[in-house]
Amino acid sequence: MAESIKYEIIQTIGVLSQRASGWSKELNLISWNDGRPKYDIRDWSPDHKKMREGVSLTKKELAALAELIQKKPRRAAKKATEKPLSVKKEERPETTVVTMKALSIHAPYAMAIVTGEKTVECRSWKTDYRGDILICSSSKKYKGTIPGHALGVVTLKDIVPFQAQHLRGAMMDDYYPDDYAWILTNPRLIKPFPVKGKLHLWPCEHAIEFLPVPKNEQEDEELGRIYWDPIIYNGR
Repeated sequence: MAESIKYEIIQTIGVLSQRASGWSKELNLISWNDGRPKYDIRDWSPDHKKMREGVSLTKKELAALAELIQKKPRRAAKKATEKPLSVKKEERPETTVVTMKALSIHAPYAMAIVTGEKTVECRSWKTDYRGDILICSSSKKYKGTIPGHALGVVTLKDIVPFQAQHLRGAMMDDYYPDDYAWILTNPRLIKPFPVKGKLHLWPCEHAIEFLPVPKNEQEDEELGRIYWDPIIYNGR
């Protein structure tokens, strides 16, 4: 059996890019397996429980990288840029003003829900309503997230007593016996807009503009750059 990897994020330095999927490419100072901390560049999920392959650098290597970037030839910057994200009008639903039931959730989990990573929401109460719900991030600020915005729409498919099998989808480690599992499906990103959250399900009347579904990684990054990067809270 492969030995598990132990890590500790000593310092969060900054977000290099944010995808519409909620994953972000970050520069952090990380200690791997209790070793000496190194500067690390890699992609992380919104809750920082999942990661992709990256690169770790010593302080000397990071300085050398910065020097190489500063010395790059001017002509390198003149290379043809990637084709920007282009969506045909007929592929994008018209913006319409609707009144939709909304649910306020802490920003890291709200982002995980609208990107499809979190498929179960744990609540101490239930409702008879089934159907589309506007997912809004609460106003509490978490670094690297988007607080106080409507982010997407999901379908509330069912509500059942919470069981151990729901923990993974809820991105949780434990639960109370009286909790309920809200089963969420069909996540759709929207053009974010500011909201002031409320308790329980609440009616939100606003123009909803659904974003196009990215066909590849490039389009995913482009959507994140256009719609999420400008409103991400970076602790300043």
